[in-house]
Amino acid sequence: MTLGITVKDHEGVERGKSAIAGRTAVAQTIFSRVVLVMPTMVFQPMLINACEKTALFKKYPVLVPTTNLMSIALMIGACLPLCIGMFPQISAMEADQMEPIFHNLVDSKGDKVEKLFYNKGL
Repeated sequence: MTLGITVKDHEGVERGKSAIAGRTAVAQTIFSRVVLVMPTMVFQPMLINACEKTALFKKYPVLVPTTNLMSIALMIGACLPLCIGMFPQISAMEADQMEPIFHNLVDSKGDKVEKLFYNKGL
């Protein structure tokens, strides 16, 4: 994290490593992982509590752990693609928001590089 991650310009030329882009990528990944478990932590206990009050679950208590496991798997399976897709894998950041070494870069045509791109990962 202290070394940063590789950033590229719009032409695909590597321009160096940015710790700011690295911290942003890690923050986005952490946020998406927190959101991933939220439905399981909130809705799944509510579902199980409601199910345990029914006559079927009182008659067949073995359904509780089975329903518990199935609901967790279903919620994680449904939320995982959404949470991974919250932020693009290849993210962009304004060059002016990064370290000073990226502020005055020019591309092969002599135009100022406005945005740099980094691979956030999954």
